[in-house]
Amino acid sequence: MALTPDPPYALVVDDDPVSREVLGDALYRYGLVPLLASSGAEALDLLAGASAPVLIVLAFRLPDMPAADLLAKLRADARWAQARVLLTSAVPRAYVPRDMPIDGFIQSPFDVETLLGAVRVVLRTGSARGD
Repeated sequence: MALTPDPPYALVVDDDPVSREVLGDALYRYGLVPLLASSGAEALDLLAGASAPVLIVLAFRLPDMPAADLLAKLRADARWAQARVLLTSAVPRAYVPRDMPIDGFIQSPFDVETLLGAVRVVLRTGSARGD
């Protein structure tokens, strides 16, 4: 049975437990149901029976696979291909491959208001792939 929460949900993929919880709490306050994963494999497991998240908040560095590889797997599946992706990273945007299909980027450390502002832009426009 597919997971179809109402309101829509966001997938958070970050190996840092504190970051994951803070991101999840902020997205919940925004009105999204957060699903939290600590690795790429865990994210794929969570999504196995799920409907499409409206947003994926993805850390650039994951413990088990490059974020670009996880994103390629997600984009290859029609169920998740259109989900908006907000990439977070401690490294500047210049270090992220230009062809990585993301909708937004925020550099760590960031505060909750910065995160929510980026979420609003990504969900409103959704067309800034590669931005």
